[in-house]
Amino acid sequence: MSDVLKFRAPSTPRDQRGLAGLTLHHDLHLTLTSSDAWAAVTEALSGVGAEVQSLQIMRQGARYAARCRLTRVSAEEARRLSEALIANGVACFASVEHVMLREPEAAS
Repeated sequence: MSDVLKFRAPSTPRDQRGLAGLTLHHDLHLTLTSSDAWAAVTEALSGVGAEVQSLQIMRQGARYAARCRLTRVSAEEARRLSEALIANGVACFASVEHVMLREPEAAS
């Protein structure tokens, strides 16, 4: 068998893998019922093992708009998370965008 045909299966789930040098991120957009609702969001993120790369929370009338970029979670889990936050009354609106980003260069 030639070296071209040999490969090693990655250890990460299929939808978390990307092309070489790219990583899958998820932008979670939420409209929260109150500022206190963020505690429930962090608990839900922690429960699925998501890592928050960035976070923005802005007042939007009587509610709060939040946007956070997540890693270490599958696309499926990110979608389920947004659905659960709405079902539990934590968020009035939730959506997820999946983004492939170039991995940062390693420091020399």
